Amino acid sequence: METQIAWQLRSLSPLPLRERIDLLTNPEHSEGSLENLGEGWRNRKTMARYTPEALKRAKQLRRELTPQERLLWSRLRNRQLGNYKFRKQQPLGPFIADFVCQEVKLVVEADGSQHNDSCHDAGRDRWTQQQGYTVLRFWNNEVNENLDGVLEAILNILPRLPSPTATKRTSR
Repeated sequence: METQIAWQLRSLSPLPLRERIDLLTNPEHSEGSLENLGEGWRNRKTMARYTPEALKRAKQLRRELTPQERLLWSRLRNRQLGNYKFRKQQPLGPFIADFVCQEVKLVVEADGSQHNDSCHDAGRDRWTQQQGYTVLRFWNNEVNENLDGVLEAILNILPRLPSPTATKRTSR
């Protein structure tokens, strides 16, 4: 039985194993079986549900990062920025965010000129903010020419956002 549950956890989510195990150990998730959880199952209070199509597209986008996304990701990954965990190309409902820090519900977008005055981006930002996320957008040329300034802007907003793991971070 435990092997079957472990296999189901692996197949349900792109999340790291330690976060998938939360499903088994967290009493908040113990009310139902894995089959009832569906896509985007982890902690529905903080992560917007997403469709299988969005997950498939996100996996493709993770392999095809733009040079600016790759540069920014090299500095956000592995808790390099303020010990906050970021995910790249994370599905949020019907949309895919470039980078997401779930613990403080922060979305970071690196945009090219095609996003200038985009109605689609405005609608996406509105939906994302309704889900409780803060959205930061940076132009690709900002990432190329002033990466340290972009990282500083992200870091400046992080402490102001509420963090459920702030006590864990300070006790290390």
